[in-house]
Amino acid sequence: MAFSSKFYRIVFFCVLAFYCLFFARFGFENWDTGFVTSQSWRVANGEAAFRDFLSVRPPVTAYFHGLIMSVLPDYAQVYTTRVLGYCLFALQVFFVVDGLDRLFRLRKYKIDKWGAMLFAFVMATGAIYPDPWFTVDGIFFASAAFFVLTLSRRPKWLSFAITALLCVLSAGTKQSFYFVPIFFTIWIFVCFGWKKALVFASFSGIFTTIFLSIFISASSLSDIIFQLGGTGNSHDFIDLGLLAYLNVFRAKWVWLGLFALSFGFAFVNSGNRLPSGVSVLKWFALATFLSALAAIPIFGFPTSATVLLVAVKIAFWRKTRFSRFRIARYLPIVVLVGIAWCASLSKGFPFPVLFCHALALCFFILIYDDLGDYRIKRLYLFVSVPLCVYLFIGNFDRYREQEFLHLDRELGSVSPKLAFVVSSESAFGKLSELKQLREKYTGKYVVAPSLPQAYYLFNDRNPLPADWLTSFELKNDCAPYLSATALTAKYVFLEKSFVKGETYLNPKDDKDDFSQYANYILKHMKPVEKARYFWVYDASELTSTLRKYPINTIK
Repeated sequence: MAFSSKFYRIVFFCVLAFYCLFFARFGFENWDTGFVTSQSWRVANGEAAFRDFLSVRPPVTAYFHGLIMSVLPDYAQVYTTRVLGYCLFALQVFFVVDGLDRLFRLRKYKIDKWGAMLFAFVMATGAIYPDPWFTVDGIFFASAAFFVLTLSRRPKWLSFAITALLCVLSAGTKQSFYFVPIFFTIWIFVCFGWKKALVFASFSGIFTTIFLSIFISASSLSDIIFQLGGTGNSHDFIDLGLLAYLNVFRAKWVWLGLFALSFGFAFVNSGNRLPSGVSVLKWFALATFLSALAAIPIFGFPTSATVLLVAVKIAFWRKTRFSRFRIARYLPIVVLVGIAWCASLSKGFPFPVLFCHALALCFFILIYDDLGDYRIKRLYLFVSVPLCVYLFIGNFDRYREQEFLHLDRELGSVSPKLAFVVSSESAFGKLSELKQLREKYTGKYVVAPSLPQAYYLFNDRNPLPADWLTSFELKNDCAPYLSATALTAKYVFLEKSFVKGETYLNPKDDKDDFSQYANYILKHMKPVEKARYFWVYDASELTSTLRKYPINTIK
């Protein structure tokens, strides 16, 4: 092994260790991240998706992390889960980079395998918590499927079976990953023939049938379809899957300008003659890639990742020259782009940023012949080093937290599960007050509209069949959950932050848009106590309140 490769390997594991020992400790996001943990907590306690709790997404993530949660000790469980999260990120990066290395021999493109893993890990973990999350799991299982299929140039039935299982697991994390088995089917059909594609499709169908049978036995097919359906429509699909890329610069003329500039360079490069389409695509791919880098300080890294996906698509068509043989040769890159595209089909975070490391490596492979040995090495240096430094520093800015220097309160006194986790004074105060309220007002309680992992932290059971009580997560139908609260809970702890106006939400927006459930209680009930972080309501009063103010009167 070359000295540089040994150096990158050592640095890779040192960076991974630093993230696990340092970044995993800091920050506690008590808004949307926790409802994945809360669903996993339900599974760890024997509850079943669709039957015992509402699941508007396929439940593989809840079961995956519920299994992990059931075997981990309570003490420092949140921190341990984050360490495992970073390790899963590292493993996902290995799957992608090693798979690309087996297919394309990265040394041929002057890419060191371990250097690429270091670069990819820093990109994959840029400024996010390594807590359980649907999209991250979807990418992980899809990357594992990619890796398995690249292990052999002539894969056997066992490889197709494992790949199919991993693809179904990926599709089982979130609706947007339903496309993953389709991408792999096309790859296998084009590169290995229709018989092997049929074998893969058969295994996919068998595993899908098994999983559906398990869930149907606990619930019903109609209930599963109802819970999973209706979270998006064709207009959302077009917006997130197509228009988001056309409108990424917030002005369509930018694309026209980039294309005109590319045509000009191609014209000059061809000796002032009409350039070929392939030549124009070459310059268009490079111009789009450079605009992705320029977009980072202007629009932010997530938007830059969106532009990068477009650059890879253009580079793909330039490299393949619309030749069937060349398309088949580089079809695995299409699969990786497809995984990134699936990860970006999200109303909350519509960017391929969580898989942009794969996009970057694909672009370098596709564009290598156009730049040459000398230029490509300079490009790697000028792109990877500043970007890694930028993203590494970005980790100090934790999602929905105060400045990093203000994260100085260890949360272990709130719950043993939070041992070693350090957060802000406000997060510590909020969790501490909630702990005191649940001890003061004994009995089953509901925390609304956020902080769904409260039940997990205090080893309690959620009396409602839903975790994050927002309008979207309740499918815009809060009436059954208000009625269930009156029947099963004694108190409701309403977050004062909702009363004042949630951070990152426009205070002029109707509170119903975020949580009809919480807004109904706020508008129609009187609190029995107003604490610093929570308003306490007597849930038994909900029955009479619902008679007096029917839910359809909410404006």
